[in-house]
Amino acid sequence: MVDTPGRRPSYEGHGIERKWQERWREAGCFAAGTRTESLRQYHYPAGPFTNGRLHLGHVRTFALADVMARAARQRGYDVLYAFEWDAFGLPTELVAQERGVSPAALATEAAARMRADLERLGLSVDWNHVRLTCDPRYYRWTQWLFLRMLERDLVYRGTAMLNYCVTCETTLAHLEVEEGDCWRCHSPVERRELTQWFIRLGDASRILLDTLPRLEGWSETLRKLLAGFIGAVEGAEVDVEVDLPNGGNGVLTAFVPDEPAVKRIDAVLVAPGHPDVARLLRGSGVPDAERLVASAALRRRRREEVADETVDTGLRARHPAWPEPLPVLASYAVDPNFAGGVTVRPAPTGVELPVARRQLHHRVQDWLVSRQRSWGTPLPVVSCPRCGEVPVPDERLPLELELDDAGLRRIGESPCPRCDGAATPVGDTLDCFFDVVWAMTGICTTLPDDVATFSKEARAWGSVDWFHNGFDSFFYAHLHRFIGYVLHDLGITDDPEPVRNFHGHAMVKLDGRKMSKHEGNTVDAATLLDDLGADLLRVQILWAANPLQPVEFRPERDARAESLLLGIRKLVLDNIALVRIGITTDHRIPQSPAALEATEATEQVVERVTRFVDCYRPGACVEDINRFCNRLAKARRALRAADGDASLVHAFGRGVTTLVQLLQPFAPHLAEELWESLGMEGLLALGPWPGE
Repeated sequence: MVDTPGRRPSYEGHGIERKWQERWREAGCFAAGTRTESLRQYHYPAGPFTNGRLHLGHVRTFALADVMARAARQRGYDVLYAFEWDAFGLPTELVAQERGVSPAALATEAAARMRADLERLGLSVDWNHVRLTCDPRYYRWTQWLFLRMLERDLVYRGTAMLNYCVTCETTLAHLEVEEGDCWRCHSPVERRELTQWFIRLGDASRILLDTLPRLEGWSETLRKLLAGFIGAVEGAEVDVEVDLPNGGNGVLTAFVPDEPAVKRIDAVLVAPGHPDVARLLRGSGVPDAERLVASAALRRRRREEVADETVDTGLRARHPAWPEPLPVLASYAVDPNFAGGVTVRPAPTGVELPVARRQLHHRVQDWLVSRQRSWGTPLPVVSCPRCGEVPVPDERLPLELELDDAGLRRIGESPCPRCDGAATPVGDTLDCFFDVVWAMTGICTTLPDDVATFSKEARAWGSVDWFHNGFDSFFYAHLHRFIGYVLHDLGITDDPEPVRNFHGHAMVKLDGRKMSKHEGNTVDAATLLDDLGADLLRVQILWAANPLQPVEFRPERDARAESLLLGIRKLVLDNIALVRIGITTDHRIPQSPAALEATEATEQVVERVTRFVDCYRPGACVEDINRFCNRLAKARRALRAADGDASLVHAFGRGVTTLVQLLQPFAPHLAEELWESLGMEGLLALGPWPGE
C-alpha cells in the first residue's frame, strides 16, 4: 500500500490470504493421517449450532485451537483438527420455524456459510472429518450408542417432576435451566410430572468426581468447576411422619447437609411441585393446597428473587424427638433436583435436629435425554400393542428422520422386532447434547458400517489431545467424560478419559454480557473478516487476553496488532538480501557482543514461545514475538553502525527467519508470504519449527 502524507499505513492482507488458502488446499497439507511415521495429535473445538452466522465467540475458540494445531503440525506431528456441526435440536428448529424453511435446509446452509468464514480465517481444519450431526450416517451411531446403553440399564423410562418450557414446547434437562429460565428462550420453566427417557448420569458421579485429580492436563479452574458441578454434599437423612388433615399419614425423607448452622429447625421444606407432597395432598382432600404446591402454577423462579417465599401446604411433620409437629412448607429455595427436594429450615429457637443416618448426595442428577420436538435423532425404540416398547435392532439403523413440509415429523408403522406385528416409533427425539458428547470419538473415524472398523479407527487417534471450549460449558465436559467411560466399557476406546488436555477459556463479551446467539448480541465474523482480514483478526483476539481472561469486544482496529504485523512485514521485506546472506554465513565465526545479544534473544524467544504454546498462553506468545521483533530492529540498527560484522549479519538473518517461523501459528498467511519472499522451500504450515 502506498503511504499518503499524514496517514498511517494500514495492514491489508486479503490478497495474500486468498493466495495461501488456495495453496494449502492444493497441497492437502491439513489432511490427517498423512504423516505415517509421525506422532499424532488430535485437536477438537466444540462445534457451533447450525442456526446462524459465525460470531466472535466462535472466532476465539477456533483461533485458539488453530494456534495449537498449527504449532503441532509445524513441529512434525500428524495432526487431526476437526469438529462437528451441532445441527440437531431446538436452536436450529426454532430459527427454521421463524424463517419458514426446513431445519435440514437451514442446517446445511448455515454450515456451508460458517465453513466459508472459517476457511477465510485460515483454519487448518481437515474438512473430511467435519460432520453434521443430522447426517444419517452420523446419527446411526448415535442411535447405536443409545441402544447399547439401554441394554446395560444405563437408560431407563421414568416418571418424574420435570422442567418444561411452554414457549419451546419441550422438556428440558436441569443442565438447560439457567436460574429458573429456559436456556434458549429465557421463559420461566414450569415443573410437570411426565414420563420420559433418562440416562443414569447420577450413578456415575462418584467415579467422575474421584478421578478428577487424574486429569493433570486440565486446568485447575475447570477441575474446580466440575467438582462444584458434581457437588458432593455430605449430610444426614431424617425420616418424618406427616399428618394429613383427613387423619391419614405418610412419610417424607429430609436431607440435612453438614452445616454448623443446622442444629435446630422450625420447619420441613419441600421443593414446589414435589411429587411425594402432591400424592399426600391428593389423599388428604385439600385441593387448594395441591393447586398451590403441585401444579404448574407454582413455578420455580429465580432463587435470589424469591428465596424467602414459602407456601404452607397444610401438612404437619412429626418425629419422636420433637415435642410438637412442624409445618411442611413449599419453598422456592429448595432445589427439586437435589437430594429428593426435601430439607429443613434452621432456626435458633426451633426443635433439636434428631440423630439420623449418614448420607452423601451429588448435585448432578440423571440426564433427561428425550425431547418432544421434531428436529432431532429419532429415539430408536418402537411401541408395539402386543410387546410394548421394543428397541430397534442394529440392522435396521439408522431409524431415519422424516419431516413433512411444515417441519413436523412423519411417524409411520414399522414391523415390531419381536412379533413382526405393526408397531410405531415412540416419536420422541434425543437431546442434541447426546448427539455431540460422543462426537470426538466419531469424527476421527470414517463412520464405517461395522463396529470393529469403527473401534479400530477410533483407537488409531485415541483420546483428544486438546479440547477447546469455554469455561461456561464445563457441563459438556462432564458429559464427554461420562460417555468416554461408556465407550471404553463397550470396548470402543482404549482410554476411558476422552480428553487429555483442556484448559478452557473465558468468554467474549459485548457491553459486559456474554456474546452468544441466544443472547442476541453477536458480532458477525464475516464483517470483521471483511474489515480486518484473517491475520489481523486472529492476532487481535489472541493478543487481547490469554484464555483465562474474558475479552471485551471493541469494533475498532487494535493498533498494537496492526503495528506488529506491519512491523514484521517491513522488517523482513526491507532486509531480504541481508537475511539471505546471514543464513548462509558460517555460524562458527567468533561473535561480536551485538551478535551475542541477538543470538541470545533468538534462543530465548524460541524457548519462551514454545513453552507458552504448550501451556496454552497464545497472548503471551504474541507479546514475546512483538518484543523479539523490536530486538531484531535494534540489531538492524546496530548493523548500520557496524558495517562488516559478519557474525551480527548471521545472527540477524537467523533471528528474522526464526521470527517468521514463530509467527506461523498466529498470522499464518503473512508468515507463508514472508517465508516465500525469503526464498525458503516448502510450506511453513508443515514446518519447520525453529530449533526442531
